[in-house]
Order: sequence, then C-alpha cells, then structure tokens
Amino acid sequence: MRPLSRLLPSRLTTRQTHLRIAVFNRIHRAMSTPSKYDTWSREDLIAKLISLETDVSTAAAEPATTAIDTDVPDPPLSRKRRAGKEPRPFDMSRYSRRHVAFKLAYLGWNYSGFAAQGNESKVPTVEGRIFEALMSAKLIEDPLQCSFSRCGRTDKGVSGLGQVIALDVRSNLPKEPEDREANEGEEVALSNAMQDVESQHVSVSASSSSTTITEPAKKSKSLTELPYIEILNRLLPDDIRIIAWAPVPSTFDARFDCRWRTYRYFFPRGTLDISLMRQAAAYFLGSHNFRNFCKLDPSKNITNYERTIAQLDIHPVSGPDCSALGPGMDIYELKLRGTAFLWHQVRCMMAVLFLVGQRLESPEIVRELLDVSRYPARPGYVMASELPLVLYDCEFESVAWRYSQQEDAAMSGGRGRTGAEATTSIKLYRQVLERWCEHMIKSLVCSAFLGTLGGVPVPMGDGKIMTLDECRREGMGDAKAPAADVVLGGGKEVRMSKYTRLADMQMCDSDEVKKEKYKAKKARIEK
Repeated sequence: MRPLSRLLPSRLTTRQTHLRIAVFNRIHRAMSTPSKYDTWSREDLIAKLISLETDVSTAAAEPATTAIDTDVPDPPLSRKRRAGKEPRPFDMSRYSRRHVAFKLAYLGWNYSGFAAQGNESKVPTVEGRIFEALMSAKLIEDPLQCSFSRCGRTDKGVSGLGQVIALDVRSNLPKEPEDREANEGEEVALSNAMQDVESQHVSVSASSSSTTITEPAKKSKSLTELPYIEILNRLLPDDIRIIAWAPVPSTFDARFDCRWRTYRYFFPRGTLDISLMRQAAAYFLGSHNFRNFCKLDPSKNITNYERTIAQLDIHPVSGPDCSALGPGMDIYELKLRGTAFLWHQVRCMMAVLFLVGQRLESPEIVRELLDVSRYPARPGYVMASELPLVLYDCEFESVAWRYSQQEDAAMSGGRGRTGAEATTSIKLYRQVLERWCEHMIKSLVCSAFLGTLGGVPVPMGDGKIMTLDECRREGMGDAKAPAADVVLGGGKEVRMSKYTRLADMQMCDSDEVKKEKYKAKKARIEK
C-alpha cells in the first residue's frame, strides 16, 4: 500500500491532514480485515468512501475538542494520575542514616521560643516548624527517635543567627557494614557525584508540602549526599533558614559539645551613660554565681548556678544613620561570650545595666548581686525586653560546615553543579536581603511618622509653646532630668513615680524556697 504522505495533497493544515489520515486508516482496516466489503462492487465502495468523507467533514465543523481516531495511542498516565492506585508507603529501613548538625538562623518575634512544646497550633515554636519540615521531607520518622539535641533554648521573642541542632537523618550514601560505627564524620570517596543527583534526592514542590521520595540509591561511585539545605529551606517559613550542615560523630551533642556561646543585645543610647554601663559590665567577667541574674525554675532542680563570661563589651553598632531623629538615637550593643547561660540570664544582666546607665544604681551593684551571701535572693526588678536579644553564634571544635551542594560534592571527591544550580548561598543571601529591605522600609516609614508628629505644638506651663520634637530633644539633652521611666530595652519602659533601689526592693523567693513550694505542689497534684 502506498504511504499516506503520497496520497495526501501537499498543502493541508495539520487538522486537515489528521482528518484525511483518519479516513485512510478506516479504509485500510476495512481492506485488511475480511468483512462484508469483500463482496461490494467498485461503485458501492466509491459511494461508501464519499459517505465517510462526508462524515469526517461534519466532524471537522464541530468544536476542536471532538475526539478523532488517528490510531495514535494516548501517552500513559503518570503515577499520580492513575486512578485507584495508592502510593507505595515509604520505608525508612531501606535507607541509611547518619548523624548530622545543622546551623540555622531564625527571627524569633513570631514564635513562642525555640524548643517545641507539643502544641504547635496554639504555641508555635521554631523547633516545631523544623520538625514539620523534616517529617515532610521524610528525613526523619519521629522527632523522639532521632537522637535530637539543641545548642541553646532561646525564649519567646528571642532570635538566633547561629543556633545549632544535631540529629539522625536519612542519607543518600550506601549502608555501611554493621561492625563499622555509623557516620563518624568520614566521607566516602566518590567521583562523578552530581550526574544523577536529581534522580536520587528528595523532590519538594515549592507550593506544596507533599514530597516525592525516590528509591534508595544503589551502591555506586557516582553518589553524593542529599541537598539538605535546599530541601529544608523549601519547606520552612522564610523567617527560619538552614545556613549550613556538617557530618558529625554519632556521639556529638549540640548542647554539651558546644565550647562557647555568643549573645548580642541591641539598644538605643538615649540618656544612658555608656561609661557607667561598661564599668558595671566588667564585674561580670570571669566565673561567678549568677543566681541573682536569672529566673529560677524549680522543676529543673538546678544546683549549680556558676557560669563563666569570657568576653564582654558595649560598643556602638555600625548601621543606618539615625542622627536625624535627634540625640541619643545611635544604636549600641552588648556582646558577650560565655560557656553556657542560665534561663533569662542575659535579659536580667541587661536590666541591671540599664539601671546603672540611668544612674539609678551604681556600677558596684553588679558586684554586690554576684555575692549570694549578701543577696540570698534576687531583687524583684523587671527583666529587659526579649526583642533585641540574639543568640549570635555557637562554637564547636572540629565541625566542618558545608554551605552548598557544590561544596558537598567537592568535599566528597565529586563534581559540583555549576551556574544557576550552584547558588544555594546566593539564594539564601538574597532571601535575607529581601527581608532586610522590608524591615528597613518599615523603619523609614516609622521615622517619617515620627517626623510628622515632631512638629505638633505643645503648650508648656509657662505659656511657651514647643513642638513634640523640641520637648524630646530637651529631655534627652538633660542628663540630670528626674527619672520617671525605667528603660527595659526594645522601646519598652516602666513608668514610675519614684524608683526603689535594689537594696530596698522586695526580694523574690530564694532557690530553696521555690524548690520546697514546687515539691509541695507536686505532691498535692499526685494525691
């Protein structure tokens, strides 16, 4: 039989061509299969052909959605579209696991602290969001069964830029023999690592939390580790970012293996005497009993309140120029580095330093409060605001952080991705830059708002009229003005008609009293 292309006119539209092919297909089937047409005469066959062409022409006049038999089978449905086929359950036992550490940053203003509290719908936490992402990506099965540890337990509203966690996660590397201690930070020497990484890692949709898991990778010399940073950052909210990851020994604990923790606390200078604050802060250096600079938790049964502060400084922060807002609007920070910290320790330290900076207390009050024989319990001062506090860094020995998938491949002997695919760190930087621009614009809008209000006239008692801005400048310029407000940081103040010195202030319950009350309450509940 002659090819269809030889039987069709040369100038036909695609649709006309399909219609003609349909006619010839029907004729071909009729001629190749024994049927009633075998006994038809030539005239009858021509009449049938004309009838078929008429039917096809009628079909051509119908909407384009009309089905046409072209003898071309439809493509098979994808797995997701196959009706009645349940997805295969994920089997974590088919994959190897390894102990890794993640370095992360988060803005804590919208969260009820870092540590998960078991009720994320009512008490959202940073850790809760991380567990949700890990579970969605099938990197862990159960948060309670993954050897999880955290470096710092920041409170509600406190941010972190160098927080570290460690846990067991699913790995793309081959399973090792049972007699070899798993994942001691040693990498398998691999080559050609990135050629088939896309078919081996977790595919995560940017608009959905659903995740597609591939088969466990076969032992091969073309393997590389899963792109943990990319996977988790696609699933996490934009105010929580994974910065880096590192393979660590199975015995690694993010809390107990941390050598140093660094905190930063930002505040506007205002009327504060920075030199007096520095004198007071110097008493914190070294190892001391910080029981009067923390919030006691009797449920923890802590007996040792000694902590070590290795470095501490108060200095101006380089940043946007706020001089246009008047004197005292330049920003300072307290930066301190220590081995470990008690509950609310930094906020209590800042509260006392603010009192010294306002000349409400002398710098020596810090030395006196560190003497628990002189102050057996903490005076009832108000803690400083949580908003300006940041867990800035957590330092470990022998942890080699990896910041991108390209770096992963290079460290394991493979070939990293190039071009647009090797921009994990660049994408992260742009995301943070976008957030910075957003908050900077909001800050400028608030500055313009202040400028507008600054021109509002205020009648004074002597008949003189001053603007609000003039009143504020005059008040800030007078260091001897009577203190009616106690600075708490973060723009918060406590208004007082008269300040009561710490030596005369009512004391909180001592550690011993709190523990006795806790035991009695627990005994009543258990009855």
